[in-house]
Amino acid sequence: MDFVIQPNHSSMSKTITKAQYKLSTRKGELALQAGQANTHKAASGEAYRILKRQEDANEDALAGDVVAQRSGADLQLDYADGTQLTLQDYFTECKTGPGCEVTLAGDSSDGWQLTAAAKDGAGLADGSSLLYAHGSTEALAGMVPSHQGLEQPLAGLKGDLITYIPQDQVGTGWLAGGAGLAGLLALGGSGGGGGESAPPAPSVQNHVQLNFMGGPALSGNDLSIEVYSADGKTLIGKAKLNANGSVTVDVKDYVGVVIVKLINNGGASDYLDEATGLGKDLSAQLYTMGVITEPNSTISLNVNVLTTIAYAKAQEAAGGSSANPVALGSQQVVDTAAAISKVFQVDDVLHTPAMATNGGNYDAANGLSSGEKYGAVLAAFSGAEQMGAHTVQQVLDTVLAGISVHGNTAVITNAAQAVLVEGAKVAVPGASADDPSGGVSPIIDTYAPEFTSGATAAAIAENSGAGQVVYTATASDPSAIRY
Repeated sequence: MDFVIQPNHSSMSKTITKAQYKLSTRKGELALQAGQANTHKAASGEAYRILKRQEDANEDALAGDVVAQRSGADLQLDYADGTQLTLQDYFTECKTGPGCEVTLAGDSSDGWQLTAAAKDGAGLADGSSLLYAHGSTEALAGMVPSHQGLEQPLAGLKGDLITYIPQDQVGTGWLAGGAGLAGLLALGGSGGGGGESAPPAPSVQNHVQLNFMGGPALSGNDLSIEVYSADGKTLIGKAKLNANGSVTVDVKDYVGVVIVKLINNGGASDYLDEATGLGKDLSAQLYTMGVITEPNSTISLNVNVLTTIAYAKAQEAAGGSSANPVALGSQQVVDTAAAISKVFQVDDVLHTPAMATNGGNYDAANGLSSGEKYGAVLAAFSGAEQMGAHTVQQVLDTVLAGISVHGNTAVITNAAQAVLVEGAKVAVPGASADDPSGGVSPIIDTYAPEFTSGATAAAIAENSGAGQVVYTATASDPSAIRY
């Protein structure tokens, strides 16, 4: 994305003081608490201006040293002195109808107009997306510790006042003169007033390790991985999948939510299908997600149909979709993954190592381990594909449609469960008369059988003889039924 820097015509002071703030609307002005978090419900058709009484001045001006970020449907405005304003539901209320706008301090006296159609910029560690920033290099450098990831889009900008605006193309804008934010960070935020510079900060290297499973990956696969920041749009790393289905991607110093997309680059056989025992080309678009919580760390993530369901439901809850993503917060990732894990009785869909049913080590004779449970559920998708002559994507879409998520809990319909129970019967080893699904029925099928027999038994006379049938129970269920 380009960093658009316009000529410096602003008269904003670089002094950070807790002065009086006001929210100006079409209906009047509201006082804001300086240095504290403030909230206001956004309304369609409104125009907002955030004003601040300038030091040694008798009038208000647009408040500078500001970072604007999108957090779900909310617009969050943070100022260098700790003042914060959240316009709740801004991107919902202002997306249709007459719309609305927010005027922020900028490089001209008229400021910068931010609308609900604003482009998402770099992802920050808290899962929000950077939309705009303007202020002195000293002030914005001071906001970096509380806005991890902010240093990345601003580091190349120079000048006493800098402005960040997301654009479509990748590039860097510059203002002449001044140390710039990168220089200030290297000097510990001191401004570089002629003293010796502090020792350079140690380099940060974060990695995301990915483990793909459809069945066991094949050595000739043509799969690759793309890793994006929390917004699902900013590419931060990519790599070719190894022969065993794993790869580690360097995402440099990025900290926060990561979104991973599995790319199928051709028609090669990518994995050994559990239902057919044959090599198969991947026929579904798969995703996963995770959170890097601290520098110099490696997180390990699965990427398969269950992680794809978790990601799709997280996007759905945030108001986006897999095809048109919005920024995800770390709590959304954690809660949705927990909900999907509970539905399929897998310890952790994102992180638990899965054991393929046709990988050589799977053995259901002594009960299913957590990894074997995971592998059995994955195999059920392949079985459902084989039974219905569908693609993996079609089975995935069917199951997705049958799942609803509320926070960290989820519900799956009986029909969606039945698809997988039936699929397990042809793809999961260890079937028996009691459970033809190879042990997967108790994992997936949480619905009681539907009884079609009557609610009462036949009436017979007392002491009329043994061996008389008084009731015949009949019921239907994808799983085996025992009485």
